[in-house]
Amino acid sequence: MMGRISVGWRGWLLVGTLVSSMPGASVANDVRLANMAQDLELLKTQVANLQLEVKDLQRENRHLRATIAAGAVSGNGTRESFRSYQETMDRKLDDFRRVITSSNEVHKEKLLKEINRKLTDLAGQTKIQFDALAKALSAPQRPASPPSVPHPKTGIVYKVQKGDTLSGIARNNKSKVSWIKTANDIIVDTALQAGEDIFIPQDN
Repeated sequence: MMGRISVGWRGWLLVGTLVSSMPGASVANDVRLANMAQDLELLKTQVANLQLEVKDLQRENRHLRATIAAGAVSGNGTRESFRSYQETMDRKLDDFRRVITSSNEVHKEKLLKEINRKLTDLAGQTKIQFDALAKALSAPQRPASPPSVPHPKTGIVYKVQKGDTLSGIARNNKSKVSWIKTANDIIVDTALQAGEDIFIPQDN
């Protein structure tokens, strides 16, 4: 007994050619077979494209997971990664919907089930990453400590006036900006507030 033979779309075209050469074959049969071959080829292309899209999403998901695990981004960087990933997901899902809408009705149910399965798997993976991102964004960002610069232990206490700058205070009191920043744990030059007392190191 001969085994079952799998016939691809080219096989269907060959069958269509043979049938059309037989006496009494109708034009309708030729058209039907040609349409079937075209539909099968279209479905094959659509599934291949969807597989590429899913692989892209999975690759982006792995990159995002590695970024979170390494803790190598700042708060703003994490937000940007989160926003970019959301936009990518939305775009890919829109592509999936367009493919489903344009698919032949005969193949739509099978194609929809396959896509839903892949999206469900991907959603389970990305939920963990979204939760990690939300946790990272809600955590207070600790400012980086200013670089430690040796400074004199002697000096004066100065009350900051409106319009004061670190460079001006240092110049008027024979000190250095780096000394003042280190002695008072000042990270950015604009952190001065009028009315606060700061220690100004002076080299006697």
